[in-house]
Amino acid sequence: MEQLSSEEILFNRQVNYMTIERVWKIKQKDKGISELYELLGLNQNVYSRIRQADKYNYVDLESRWGYKTSRLQVIGLSKEIMIGLKMIEIPDIEKSDWEDYIGIRYEEEHNKSRSSDMAYYNRKINSALEKIKADKLDKSDIGKLVYFCTYLEKSDDGVVTDKEMYDLKNCLSVITNEKMKQCKSELRIEVFSMLEDIYNRMDIIIKYDALQR
Repeated sequence: MEQLSSEEILFNRQVNYMTIERVWKIKQKDKGISELYELLGLNQNVYSRIRQADKYNYVDLESRWGYKTSRLQVIGLSKEIMIGLKMIEIPDIEKSDWEDYIGIRYEEEHNKSRSSDMAYYNRKINSALEKIKADKLDKSDIGKLVYFCTYLEKSDDGVVTDKEMYDLKNCLSVITNEKMKQCKSELRIEVFSMLEDIYNRMDIIIKYDALQR
């Protein structure tokens, strides 16, 4: 890996930890951002210093990564990503977009143009992130991050995807009695038949697993 300047490392860290925070907010809307900080072992002040590329209150992420119980490893991203030696790449977002966004975000002058520019880049970045679907087989850095923030488990523990089961679980969790009553009767009967078939097949698998223990 090429030798990076301290400024490049600080910039990569800004981008990476902003990206982690954004994906968390998109995928874990019911959880507070403080839960992400706790998960990573970084309090709000420390996280803020990383986002701002604070040279005077430098956060030594490399030492933190080396701890035996380091929480920085919980997401499943590489050391290079978590300490800033490499930048998370997002489809449709260029490095120049991040440079412009960070420059605007931390400029001292607050005016109408600044607010408009901030809104533009926020929409652009969020739109690019929302297009990425959680897939256990996606081994890109952004793929691993999206998968973790969706299911709160690393994506590199094997090659069999659980996506369909998670999707089913998430869909079923929001089905209320009112929704079942309001839908077309033909659709309700069709869904019931499908769920009954899934139940019967899953019941056989669960009973078989129990016999193997």
